[in-house]
Amino acid sequence: MIPMARSTSLVVQNAAANVLRFLRAHAEGATKEVLCSRPFPPGSEMSMQTIQRALKWLRDEKDAPIIFDRSDNHWKLTEPSFTLPFLDPGQSDLEAVLFASALLEPLVDKSLFDRLRRLVEDMDLKIREGHRTRTKGQPIKLRPGALTATVSMGKPADLTMVTKILHAIGSRPLKIRYKSPWSDPDTAAREHEIEPWQLRIHDGSLYLRAFSVTRGAPRSFRVAQIESVRQLPPRAARALVPRRDHVWGDDDPAFGVDSDRPGQATVILRGPVARWAAMEQWHPAQVDTWRTANERLERSVPFRSCRELARRLASLGDGLESVSPPALRDEVLTLAKRIKTALK
Repeated sequence: MIPMARSTSLVVQNAAANVLRFLRAHAEGATKEVLCSRPFPPGSEMSMQTIQRALKWLRDEKDAPIIFDRSDNHWKLTEPSFTLPFLDPGQSDLEAVLFASALLEPLVDKSLFDRLRRLVEDMDLKIREGHRTRTKGQPIKLRPGALTATVSMGKPADLTMVTKILHAIGSRPLKIRYKSPWSDPDTAAREHEIEPWQLRIHDGSLYLRAFSVTRGAPRSFRVAQIESVRQLPPRAARALVPRRDHVWGDDDPAFGVDSDRPGQATVILRGPVARWAAMEQWHPAQVDTWRTANERLERSVPFRSCRELARRLASLGDGLESVSPPALRDEVLTLAKRIKTALK
């Protein structure tokens, strides 16, 4: 048996990266003898034993879709798009990380974003170095600053706090001090003993879903409102972690992490706001009907949180013509009155 330390050595990993590139470019596959020489620069051929270790590591440790076809003794890659982003990144991997770093820049602190930027640069270098071994040309260089993003109202996450939460998920409870944005400003922050389940970025903010032992029920916490986090000793969980698609409740949290008087809304929008909203998806189950072509849009849409949808609707200003049910309408009017009062 090959010791684990040797099977994951840099020599084996470099051999695996070259084999993977070669098989990706040759759909017909290759024999082990070909793989010993063809994927590598002249003078740096690998031994049969190293190639065997590389193939074993790719299949056993990295679940690479590589098969051995006994009909022609060829090793073949059954999914040509398969890559190992940190070992053998492809152009699409680099583009994915570039998009991710741009989207996260407004939400994370500088130290975390700098790590993402270095990751983009390292992946770009790996791609260019690997490309030189296969062709005289050069791939298009993607620069970290080529793509930026703006996330309205976002607040950079405290990396230390986020790290504590990440390390505790699935392993230990936490004690947090939490100041709810809905509580009275003079009310002191409350302590919660929680069992953290998942972190989620939603509409420019980072949220934590957890079981609150203090409240005896699942709760959603906006990380920006958490004043302190303390890790508690590991113990048996007080609540079972829900299935992954039910961690935030029965509905998709992409359309509201809050839970407040859920229901079905019918709104009528007009003018430019109607035409703008017609291109937006508030919920997969929304139904749009033009009452007046390109001028008055009726949208029927389920909502998970009355106050969260009310804030969205209030931002539409004079493009809003009518809102139902009454509870949602009253919430929008209350927000409008508060704005009017504040602007006096």
